[in-house]
Amino acid sequence: MDPHERRPRAGLGWGRLLTVLTMALVAVVGYYGIRGSSPALPRLRPVRITPQQEIAIGLQAAPAMAQRYGGLSTDRQARQRVDRVCHDLVEKTEARRSPYDFDCHVLADAQTADAFALPGGQVFVTAGLMEKVPSDAGLAGVLGHEIAHVLDRHGTERIAQTRIAPGLTGAAVLAAYDPADPASRRKAAVATLIGRLIDLRFSPAEEAAADRLGSRLAAEAGYDPQGAAQAMRLLATASYERGARGEEGVPPQKAAF
Repeated sequence: MDPHERRPRAGLGWGRLLTVLTMALVAVVGYYGIRGSSPALPRLRPVRITPQQEIAIGLQAAPAMAQRYGGLSTDRQARQRVDRVCHDLVEKTEARRSPYDFDCHVLADAQTADAFALPGGQVFVTAGLMEKVPSDAGLAGVLGHEIAHVLDRHGTERIAQTRIAPGLTGAAVLAAYDPADPASRRKAAVATLIGRLIDLRFSPAEEAAADRLGSRLAAEAGYDPQGAAQAMRLLATASYERGARGEEGVPPQKAAF
């Protein structure tokens, strides 16, 4: 299915919430055991795109992602908090052994509660979400989930499967994408691919995989594994209330959790 196609935000449903709560309970039981061992990174699938290409396309798409949500936040305290938690999730876990350059950002949008990840390690969380997740443990669950999407190359696989034009897929565009060549970055097909990239939506299976690995990363980094469940409860409630009010006009978003 074309990842540009709108999908319901299944990640915020109550069925999904029950799954996450169950995972959190299991994580609590094995919390100290998890901290004493390192989870294995997901095995990279045979996508013929190099980590350098993933990093470059993610960096090129990052300004468009920021613009979509009101730019980057100027709240210094929020940025420092995200930087600290993001650093723990990368440097204290198996994520540090990956080839990706992780950088976590706060988006200025205070109305939207969501988080996003681009291939290569660019991770975003909205100011609206940070207000709803006041604990660092909850924030670790959110950012860990997004970092997990990058580690498992979910975004890369999705855009590789995208049909850009008749006979032209995202995989072909990225295969010819040369991060060192400015002309390569300015191609119309690359611009189209970036437009698709910032609207990515993941499958329930991909979201579940990111839930599992994200929870493990948060626990290994030293955060209470119940934090992810707390964040999910808040987001599920907010999503239900928006639906009950019939709110519309929200920008296209991927299912972040």
